[in-house]
Amino acid sequence: MIEETSDSYLIGNIQRFCLQDGPGIRTTVFLKGCSIRCPWCANPENLDNKIVHYQTGSKPGAYGKYYTIDQLREVLLHDIPFYSSGGGITWSGGEALLTLPKLGRLVLDLKEYGINQGAETSVFVSDEQLEFAAENLDWFIVDIKILQPEGCLKFLKGDIKQYIRNVEKLADKKKILCFRVPLVEPYTYNDENLTLIIGFLKKYQQIPVEIFKVHRLAEKKYNILGRRMDSYTELSDEKLEKFYERLKKNNIDVEIIQM
Repeated sequence: MIEETSDSYLIGNIQRFCLQDGPGIRTTVFLKGCSIRCPWCANPENLDNKIVHYQTGSKPGAYGKYYTIDQLREVLLHDIPFYSSGGGITWSGGEALLTLPKLGRLVLDLKEYGINQGAETSVFVSDEQLEFAAENLDWFIVDIKILQPEGCLKFLKGDIKQYIRNVEKLADKKKILCFRVPLVEPYTYNDENLTLIIGFLKKYQQIPVEIFKVHRLAEKKYNILGRRMDSYTELSDEKLEKFYERLKKNNIDVEIIQM
């Protein structure tokens, strides 16, 4: 087992043949560590930048594995034949942009191979972290969660001013592939927040939007990790459709997806 050194990096998971993480067939790399704390988080094992150990019955397990840059490059280059579909590598998390600068040499190597690279992000990151990603990645799928300043701070532990500033920077560079809106009551799906989201999206009407209702499929992970998953119920199809129609009436290019 590789222990953490200046030449090894902790990866949460690597998933192949992903079809919802950007264009074409993607290899998605889940990085550890996150700058916010969504009550509905579907990947609690990636919140902290450390290996998370667990036990199911008598069987031990762990979320996370250390790779050297050379090992990780070898794994990702193995999937090059699939990238001809217009696909490539998607960095996810956690919050991918937190860790990506540490993998700078790998990101630049993959860029030299001509591999398309994108990231799924909530953009609650520093100016320096955003700048590295914006300079070296091809596109971003940007989450829109809670735009109410008080709610953003209370529930996500995020700074809405930082978020808005970073979205503006990526939009100016024409790097936002789409916005993605997770809908969950009462956090993101409430009248005030939905109105703020519509107003926000009207500023970026050239950028498509994906909306989806948050599920509770991660509950088993929470139980394994000995954590409590926040209490909420899945949004009804009727409410999902209602918000979809509101977006359409505002001439927003929107699609309902399943996650």
